[in-house]
Amino acid sequence: MSRSVGVVMDAAGADADQARLHQLGYRQELKRGLSLVSNFAFSFSIISVLTGVTTTYGTGLRYGGPVSMTLGWLVVAAFNGCVALSMAEICSAYPTSGGLYYWSAKLAGKEWAPLASWVTGWFNIVGQWACTTSVDFSLAQLLQVIILLATGGANGGGYMASKYVVLAIYSAILILHGLINSLPIRWLSWFGQLGAFWNVAGAFSLTILIPAVAKERVSPEFIFTHFNAENGAGIHDKAYILAAGLLMSQYSLIGYDTSAHIIEETKNADWSGPIGIITSVALSTMFGWIYLIALTSIMTDIPYLLNPSNDAGGYAIAQALYTSFHRRYGTGAGALACLGVIAVAIFLCGSACITSNSRMGYAFSRDGAMPLSRVWHRVDSREVPLNVVWLSVAVAFVMALTSLGSQVAFQAMVSIATLGLLIACALPVFFRVTTARRSFVRGPFHLGKYGVVVGWVGVVWVATVTVLFSLPVAYPVAKETFNYTPVAVGGVLLLSLVAWVLHARFWFQGPVTNVDTYNTPTAMSRSGVVAMDAADADADQARLHQLGYRQELKRGLSLVSNFAFSFSIISVLTGVTTTYGTGLRYGGPVSMTLGWLVVSAFNGCVALSMAEICSAYPTSGGLYYWSAKLAGKEWAPLASWWACTTSVDFSLAQLLQVIILLATGGANGGGYMASKYVVLAIYSVILILHGLINSLPIHWLSWFGQLGAFWNVAGVFALTILIPSVAKERASPEFIFTHFNTENGMGIHQKAYILAVGLLMSQYSVIGYDTSAHMIEETKNADWSGPMGIITSVGLSTMFGWIYLVALTSIVVDIPYLLNPDNDASGYAIAQALYTSFHRRYGTGAGALACLGVIAVAVFLCGSACITSNSRMGYAFSRDGAMPLSRVWHRVDSREVPLNVVWLSVAVAFVMALTSLGSQVAFQAMVSVTTLGLYIAYALPVFFRVTTARKSFVPGPFHLGRYGLVVGWMAVVWVATVTVLFSLPVAYPVAKETFNYTPVAVGGVLLLSLVAWVFHARFWFQGPVTNVDARGGCPGSRRCRSIVGGTNEQQ
Repeated sequence: MSRSVGVVMDAAGADADQARLHQLGYRQELKRGLSLVSNFAFSFSIISVLTGVTTTYGTGLRYGGPVSMTLGWLVVAAFNGCVALSMAEICSAYPTSGGLYYWSAKLAGKEWAPLASWVTGWFNIVGQWACTTSVDFSLAQLLQVIILLATGGANGGGYMASKYVVLAIYSAILILHGLINSLPIRWLSWFGQLGAFWNVAGAFSLTILIPAVAKERVSPEFIFTHFNAENGAGIHDKAYILAAGLLMSQYSLIGYDTSAHIIEETKNADWSGPIGIITSVALSTMFGWIYLIALTSIMTDIPYLLNPSNDAGGYAIAQALYTSFHRRYGTGAGALACLGVIAVAIFLCGSACITSNSRMGYAFSRDGAMPLSRVWHRVDSREVPLNVVWLSVAVAFVMALTSLGSQVAFQAMVSIATLGLLIACALPVFFRVTTARRSFVRGPFHLGKYGVVVGWVGVVWVATVTVLFSLPVAYPVAKETFNYTPVAVGGVLLLSLVAWVLHARFWFQGPVTNVDTYNTPTAMSRSGVVAMDAADADADQARLHQLGYRQELKRGLSLVSNFAFSFSIISVLTGVTTTYGTGLRYGGPVSMTLGWLVVSAFNGCVALSMAEICSAYPTSGGLYYWSAKLAGKEWAPLASWWACTTSVDFSLAQLLQVIILLATGGANGGGYMASKYVVLAIYSVILILHGLINSLPIHWLSWFGQLGAFWNVAGVFALTILIPSVAKERASPEFIFTHFNTENGMGIHQKAYILAVGLLMSQYSVIGYDTSAHMIEETKNADWSGPMGIITSVGLSTMFGWIYLVALTSIVVDIPYLLNPDNDASGYAIAQALYTSFHRRYGTGAGALACLGVIAVAVFLCGSACITSNSRMGYAFSRDGAMPLSRVWHRVDSREVPLNVVWLSVAVAFVMALTSLGSQVAFQAMVSVTTLGLYIAYALPVFFRVTTARKSFVPGPFHLGRYGLVVGWMAVVWVATVTVLFSLPVAYPVAKETFNYTPVAVGGVLLLSLVAWVFHARFWFQGPVTNVDARGGCPGSRRCRSIVGGTNEQQ
């Protein structure tokens, strides 16, 4: 069929946002140029954990200390997540920049709609003005502290800026933010993405650097259990203190309504907006907690850090960093650099605050709710609401003037920003679960039957914290310590109600339409949108028919589930753990920590190119289908995937062997060392369990995939924090990032050669992301969700893997001993390092066994996902008749599960592992096939994309534009390079026991496929075979029939 029809479909999809906005009553006036990533980036930048945690850390430290922050953060995050989920559900139903106040109007009912909209809107916009004020004012205060420390500190004659100088700095910051927000949306999008990147990179860098630099660190018990009751505020009741300490966590996790306020500038709005809310909150929660723990690890003297007489003037984080760097290096320059990183994050957060604030003001004035609404609602020729941008700057400046008369002005701003925004968020949720409980019509994203329950939890939480945060924070109550929260928040409520009674109730009717619903062709009833949604749901099936296949597998996976499968297969806990010894032997720390970054950069090019092709051809055949459409056909993907399952499950069997060995006393304490036959038996049991799991329907498999993703994230977090905390002896930052191990015992001494071999660990640890392609026929919105699954799984795996790698390397203090086969773990480096660390601190290795158990579960879930991906690849390959007995393997049962090929995958993986009985290097051969076999399979369609299909390639919804060819060539050259490097000998002189089987294994796959092609397959195999009748095989929708009506040549 003609691909041009698909382009028409994409155009229709692009018009859907404008059509939905017209239905909600508004014209498209702002430029719709933001992607889901950009939408997320703005909310993530405003939440900015570097900003929230840093600027209010002193409050948390004073009220409860470590326990109120580290555990309090988790409590707040759980309830805050309920608010975010409920908001996301409503955002999907009403994708307009008015956001919260528009939602309240639509959900409160006709009688209460105007008042509900009015109160919600004013809480929202005043809360946002206060948020801008508090963020930018906190930046001015931080810059004041940086200047103070840079000039000698408070006790060394440093310069302490007056409140007027601080206000001048604040004014300059505000003006810069106004100028940035006067730029077109494409530039603002760049700043938003920069803010997201900076927060992620900053949190990672500081999380690793801070504990590594500090000579004195607190224990894990202190971080998670120490309660600070000495707050100097006259409060001694622990529950009261804990409640006050929650303000830090709650303030650090606000601002995610930004995704709603910029939704009229976002593509695919009713999906991108809610996902922007959820992902920004989830990732902020995760990164914030890690950053919080890293900071708390150096809080060795709380009274001194809070003392206004210290060098930083009582700014706890600044003083802690300054002390840590000064004790190690004799200078505080490193602390100033860290504070500079935080300052940039706060600056970008403040810029995003103005962006969100201005969009809220634009929408509110569009409905006539603000004085001089006609002025603030105007947009310029570049579709930028310029007037309201500068109104936001002006109001934020006026609000900060209170700092000249009161030292508690900043605390008042935090109060309004936190509670004002939370109340504004809770009001539409409250109406959703009360007045609109039965009438609410959900959008594409929804919580199903859990919507009402989650909504009530969110509402009750906001009501609770509103009371808690209004209580006095010091006794006796005095002017200097008065809690202005009830005054500030109550003032907003009182003023909005007075204005309503005396004036607004006579004219304000809530959101006002600015389109003619009778004459505007795109305006439609909600039922029309439901019909559009139904048509969109058919689009996946229609596109699959266009590619030549019927829908035979159940399409029940979301983008998140698709991502979860790839993320579970990549499983950095699996890859890093099972090949860490190789990296440690060949090059050591530097080949892993820095080599990981090198591999990640080039690996990213491979993933991006694959994602682009995946978007163009969303079918489970994946790599071989792409090659067929772009140039040719290969057996390598299927053979490689069988090897992947073998290597993962065999490595799990080996890990369980080591756990049993250590649990029974270790190699030097009479522990039980399982024979190779026992290891094979364990491996067989694992395979059978994986076969049984993969015999379940797709909705259960989806759950296992998501569990795998969650387990990897949670496991990395837990181990990254726990491992360095437990170890009594830790490696220095210099050792982690610069130490080069040349004593590999393999007769190789050339550094470049050693480094090249050491890259295998990093390369093996980030493979398997083609799973998103193999699961794509079971994924909704396939030509977008598949590519996103690839990219996000690789991006997050790269990030988490590096953190985990650095944490592991921090306890590597004796490389020769860890690699020695005579140690307690028989040379299993990670197991021995963990065992030694726990044994030295607690006198027992039980904690190490628990850590290894966490890793073992991750490996198990990774192996299960490998069978899932393997079976889908086998299903697609046999559907095209490319395998012996294809008709058997292609069958699906009544539950739409390809059961036969699931057990074929199990059987082949078992046979491949039998080689371990005769050779000790069998596992290394599996790793070789897995790594290079898969990468060659990845590179082939990319190679054809940049050569034979260079001019004819028609991209899908996700594409790289003009950068596609450059990125593709980088990917191809990288794969060619590592293919050569990994085929070189790994030991000299070459012997049977140390022979590198990589060229034999990979060359064998290539040779067998070519021989089979020459003597047999070339006479009958013609590549992907259609199994639909272009005239009658398409489902009944008119849209589908039009798609498959073209010529097969144009597919």
